[in-house]
Amino acid sequence: MKSFGEFLFECGSMFYDRKNIYRNAYEYMPEQAILFFIVGKAYRVKALLKAGGSREKILDDLKDIVNYCYILYMKKNGKSSFSEFASDVRAAFKNEEKTNTDVVELADSFVEKVTEYACEEKFPIGDVVYQTYKMYVSVEEV
Repeated sequence: MKSFGEFLFECGSMFYDRKNIYRNAYEYMPEQAILFFIVGKAYRVKALLKAGGSREKILDDLKDIVNYCYILYMKKNGKSSFSEFASDVRAAFKNEEKTNTDVVELADSFVEKVTEYACEEKFPIGDVVYQTYKMYVSVEEV
Protein backbone atom coordinates (compact mmCIF):
# COMPACT_ATOMS: atom_id res chain seq x y z
CA MET A 1 0.00 0.00 0.00
CA LYS A 2 1.30 3.41 -0.99
CA SER A 3 1.81 5.81 1.92
CA PHE A 4 0.11 9.21 2.00
CA GLY A 5 3.51 10.85 1.49
CA GLU A 6 4.32 8.66 -1.53
CA PHE A 7 0.92 9.44 -3.01
CA LEU A 8 1.44 13.19 -2.58
CA PHE A 9 4.92 12.92 -4.10
CA GLU A 10 3.47 11.19 -7.19
CA CYS A 11 0.81 13.89 -7.52
CA GLY A 12 3.41 16.65 -7.23
CA SER A 13 5.62 14.97 -9.82
CA MET A 14 2.67 14.72 -12.21
CA PHE A 15 1.85 18.40 -11.64
CA TYR A 16 5.39 19.55 -12.41
CA ASP A 17 5.68 17.20 -15.42
CA ARG A 18 2.59 18.85 -16.92
CA LYS A 19 3.66 22.40 -16.09
CA ASN A 20 5.34 22.76 -19.49
CA ILE A 21 2.06 21.92 -21.18
CA TYR A 22 -0.34 24.00 -19.10
CA ARG A 23 2.09 26.67 -17.91
CA ASN A 24 0.21 29.05 -15.56
CA ALA A 25 -3.23 28.71 -17.18
CA TYR A 26 -4.76 28.12 -13.75
CA GLU A 27 -4.10 31.76 -12.89
CA TYR A 28 -6.77 32.73 -15.42
CA MET A 29 -9.38 30.32 -14.07
CA PRO A 30 -11.91 31.29 -11.40
CA GLU A 31 -11.97 29.18 -8.25
CA GLN A 32 -15.48 27.96 -9.08
CA ALA A 33 -14.22 26.43 -12.35
CA ILE A 34 -11.54 24.53 -10.45
CA LEU A 35 -14.18 23.24 -8.03
CA PHE A 36 -16.20 22.01 -11.02
CA PHE A 37 -13.14 20.14 -12.30
CA ILE A 38 -12.67 18.46 -8.91
CA VAL A 39 -16.31 17.38 -8.73
CA GLY A 40 -16.30 16.33 -12.39
CA LYS A 41 -13.23 14.15 -11.90
CA ALA A 42 -14.83 12.55 -8.83
CA TYR A 43 -17.91 11.66 -10.89
CA ARG A 44 -15.71 10.31 -13.69
CA VAL A 45 -13.84 8.07 -11.25
CA LYS A 46 -17.17 6.70 -10.02
CA ALA A 47 -18.43 6.15 -13.58
CA LEU A 48 -15.21 4.44 -14.66
CA LEU A 49 -15.36 2.13 -11.65
CA LYS A 50 -18.97 1.19 -12.38
CA ALA A 51 -18.21 0.65 -16.08
CA GLY A 52 -15.08 -1.39 -15.42
CA GLY A 53 -12.87 1.32 -16.92
CA SER A 54 -9.10 1.44 -17.06
CA ARG A 55 -7.51 1.19 -13.61
CA GLU A 56 -4.61 3.41 -14.75
CA LYS A 57 -7.01 6.13 -15.94
CA ILE A 58 -8.88 6.00 -12.64
CA LEU A 59 -5.62 6.35 -10.69
CA ASP A 60 -4.53 9.26 -12.93
CA ASP A 61 -7.89 10.99 -12.45
CA LEU A 62 -7.50 10.68 -8.68
CA LYS A 63 -4.06 12.31 -8.90
CA ASP A 64 -5.63 15.03 -11.05
CA ILE A 65 -8.11 15.76 -8.24
CA VAL A 66 -5.20 16.34 -5.86
CA ASN A 67 -3.52 18.60 -8.40
CA TYR A 68 -6.70 20.63 -8.85
CA CYS A 69 -6.78 20.93 -5.05
CA TYR A 70 -3.20 22.22 -5.23
CA ILE A 71 -4.21 24.79 -7.86
CA LEU A 72 -7.10 25.91 -5.63
CA TYR A 73 -4.68 26.07 -2.69
CA MET A 74 -2.31 28.31 -4.69
CA LYS A 75 -5.15 30.60 -5.72
CA LYS A 76 -6.30 30.96 -2.11
CA ASN A 77 -2.84 31.29 -0.54
CA GLY A 78 -0.74 32.90 -3.23
CA LYS A 79 1.84 30.85 -5.07
CA SER A 80 3.13 28.07 -2.84
CA SER A 81 5.38 25.11 -3.42
CA PHE A 82 3.89 21.63 -3.60
CA SER A 83 5.83 20.72 -0.46
CA GLU A 84 4.09 23.56 1.46
CA PHE A 85 0.75 22.27 0.15
CA ALA A 86 1.64 18.69 1.15
CA SER A 87 2.64 19.83 4.61
CA ASP A 88 -0.67 21.64 5.09
CA VAL A 89 -2.84 18.78 3.81
CA ARG A 90 -1.08 16.24 6.03
CA ALA A 91 -3.05 17.76 8.91
CA ALA A 92 -6.16 16.13 7.40
CA PHE A 93 -4.53 12.70 7.23
CA LYS A 94 -6.09 10.16 9.53
CA ASN A 95 -4.40 6.81 10.00
CA GLU A 96 -7.62 4.80 9.93
CA GLU A 97 -8.07 1.07 9.78
CA LYS A 98 -8.81 -0.18 6.29
CA THR A 99 -12.43 -1.12 5.79
CA ASN A 100 -13.62 -3.87 3.50
CA THR A 101 -16.02 -1.55 1.71
CA ASP A 102 -16.59 -2.32 -1.96
CA VAL A 103 -14.66 0.17 -4.09
CA VAL A 104 -17.81 1.25 -5.98
CA GLU A 105 -19.61 1.90 -2.67
CA LEU A 106 -16.58 3.91 -1.56
CA ALA A 107 -16.78 5.86 -4.83
CA ASP A 108 -20.44 6.71 -4.11
CA SER A 109 -19.45 8.09 -0.71
CA PHE A 110 -16.44 9.89 -2.22
CA VAL A 111 -18.58 11.69 -4.82
CA GLU A 112 -21.13 12.68 -2.17
CA LYS A 113 -18.43 14.14 0.09
CA VAL A 114 -16.62 16.02 -2.68
CA THR A 115 -19.89 17.44 -4.01
CA GLU A 116 -20.96 18.46 -0.50
CA TYR A 117 -17.58 20.07 0.15
CA ALA A 118 -17.79 22.03 -3.12
CA CYS A 119 -20.99 23.64 -1.85
CA GLU A 120 -19.38 24.82 1.39
CA GLU A 121 -18.16 28.37 1.72
CA LYS A 122 -14.70 27.21 2.75
CA PHE A 123 -13.69 24.21 0.61
CA PRO A 124 -11.75 21.81 2.89
CA ILE A 125 -8.80 21.05 0.58
CA GLY A 126 -7.02 18.78 3.06
CA ASP A 127 -10.11 16.64 3.60
CA VAL A 128 -10.64 16.26 -0.15
CA VAL A 129 -7.00 15.25 -0.65
CA TYR A 130 -7.31 12.71 2.17
CA GLN A 131 -10.56 11.27 0.75
CA THR A 132 -8.86 11.08 -2.66
CA TYR A 133 -5.96 9.16 -1.13
CA LYS A 134 -8.40 6.68 0.43
CA MET A 135 -10.00 6.14 -2.99
CA TYR A 136 -6.58 5.80 -4.64
CA VAL A 137 -5.44 3.10 -2.20
CA SER A 138 -8.73 1.20 -2.63
CA VAL A 139 -8.52 1.29 -6.43
CA GLU A 140 -4.85 0.39 -6.37
CA GLU A 141 -5.65 -2.77 -4.39
CA VAL A 142 -8.42 -3.96 -6.76
